[in-house]
Amino acid sequence: MPPDTVYVTIVREPSAHFESIYNYYELRRRFKMSLSEFSLINKMHLLRKSFGFRVRNPQLYDLGVDGKYSQNKSFFENEVKNIDQIFDLVMITDMMSESIVLLKELMCWQLRDVTTFKRNSRIDIWRENELSVKVKEGIKAWNVGDTILYDYFREKLVKRITEFGQERMKREVNLLEQLNKQLFEECVLKVQVSRELPKPFKHSSTKVLGFRLKPERETNLTCLQMAAVPSSYVKHLREKQYEWIRNKKGRNPI
Repeated sequence: MPPDTVYVTIVREPSAHFESIYNYYELRRRFKMSLSEFSLINKMHLLRKSFGFRVRNPQLYDLGVDGKYSQNKSFFENEVKNIDQIFDLVMITDMMSESIVLLKELMCWQLRDVTTFKRNSRIDIWRENELSVKVKEGIKAWNVGDTILYDYFREKLVKRITEFGQERMKREVNLLEQLNKQLFEECVLKVQVSRELPKPFKHSSTKVLGFRLKPERETNLTCLQMAAVPSSYVKHLREKQYEWIRNKKGRNPI
């Protein structure tokens, strides 16, 4: 990447993230127990077995740290500090509006450039909305690396918001939410199971919701891009990159 590349990522509260993974990937079938049961049992015996990256500290794994088997908090703390050296901004999902405002500021964009729809929300039968404090603590203790990651960058984000200005942030968040609502009402006819929608709005999973556009907005580029599933939009971005490479290098991308 060019030397002036800006690196951004997103971190989610560990118990909410693990709940999503446990239910979306149906890990209860593997462990033959509910998430609540899994969170409360002694899982140290699992550290002597082979298991996939989603089962423990999955967010660290996505950021290049294999912390599936480690119990060493110092190891995780050092790795988080290394991650901090890479990224210009680490956004937090439960402070998403504030994170987006800071992203806008970092990139010298306008609020209209960062309007969003909430994507890939799971259908209610595939989520557990009410986890007890004890269950949440059990999840965070198991995902100790992700917990250290989240706590570190949430604290850092709060400091950045303070530096940005609390009242200024409140104004910008309110305006951003108004713009999001305005665009949603302009584009979307209804929210429904994504699998029932046509491409490029159709997700391969039956567990998530998607957006059906209003008939008069089906050819509107902004509405199309806002409602497209991630895989469709990534394909669109890749095609743009390939075209740039062909024009710049005079050859097809490898």
